[in-house]
Amino acid sequence: DTIATMSNSVRSDSKGIQVNSLTYFALSALSGAVSCGTTHWAITPLDLIKCNVQTNPKFKNTLQGGKLIWREMGGLRGLYKGGGPTAVGYSVQGAGKFGLFEVFKYNYSRTMDEETAYKYRDLLNFASSCSAEFVTDIFLCPFEAIKVRVQTQPNFARGLSDGLPKMIQQEGLASVYAGLGPLWARQVPYTIIKFMCFERIAEGIYSKLPKKKSEMNLAQQMSVVLAAGYTAGILCATASHPADVLVSKINSLKSDGSLSQKISAIVTGTKEKPGIGFKGLWSGLGTRIFMIGSLTAAQFFIYGGMKSLFGLPTPGGE
Repeated sequence: DTIATMSNSVRSDSKGIQVNSLTYFALSALSGAVSCGTTHWAITPLDLIKCNVQTNPKFKNTLQGGKLIWREMGGLRGLYKGGGPTAVGYSVQGAGKFGLFEVFKYNYSRTMDEETAYKYRDLLNFASSCSAEFVTDIFLCPFEAIKVRVQTQPNFARGLSDGLPKMIQQEGLASVYAGLGPLWARQVPYTIIKFMCFERIAEGIYSKLPKKKSEMNLAQQMSVVLAAGYTAGILCATASHPADVLVSKINSLKSDGSLSQKISAIVTGTKEKPGIGFKGLWSGLGTRIFMIGSLTAAQFFIYGGMKSLFGLPTPGGE
């Protein structure tokens, strides 16, 4: 982002919306909700296959898993198992992640002058994205829990409306937060890398181009957003993958014990069942890189497109 975006003052754009105003934050949250909710729902089939590759020995790889789900779960409809909790949960998460990111960045930057804020923009992006995702995951966790459960145990429930009450009734409220620790371990590093890398990659691309960002039309700016988003997605998918495997494993299990005991049982195993080991923590990485790379690029593209419709600046530094 530019120095002006991190400015302690509130400024107006061409449509009269004040950047860093309540309206600006609300529109950022709305843009984030649409970008994350729609994209996560769209790739539900890939997520469904990934979760089962991570938790079900019958699933060997993406192609074989897709054919198996198509055959055993009713074709295209089966491939969107878990689409409801995915759409709702990640709309909530997108609103919080993008909206609160802007809120935290503005408030953190107010503790310093503009020059210092620009100099330490990486630190600002780090702190802001970390804070935003930490808070947001508290709201995402129940939706993620039921999503994984219905995807890996298709007979458990049809979806969100019957699955969430059933899970709470049978296993208690704590069951939908059993994966909160691994979810933080997956999502917080993912979001930090997502925002920090996106900003730096976009900034690097703009620095190599013959025209400044302010001189480019919307199509040119959005091309940069797309390229930076996909590259950032590959990096954050790789860094957060072991935690993603643990989230899938924990939410697919019905077991008592502390979080550390569950992780130990998953990784090192028990007397009844061997663990997945270090190698197993990287199961499904190829699918997730493709999924998250595409997802992140699409999210930033939709987010930037919606902000431009509101007359707000597209994401990515100059």
